[in-house]
Amino acid sequence: MPLTIREYLERGPATSKEMQFATGLSQTAVSRQLRNMSDSVISVREGRAIQYALFR
Repeated sequence: MPLTIREYLERGPATSKEMQFATGLSQTAVSRQLRNMSDSVISVREGRAIQYALFR
């Protein structure tokens, strides 16, 4: 059973690609859900990649 984005981020920071693979969602769907979770998610630039993490 695929994880939700929130469940995946509870494990630690992740890139969009990692979330796509773990959840089975498209890039567009992941971006949409991250935007809807903007009050509880922070983005951190890690070189060229952006990692997302939940606020604690």
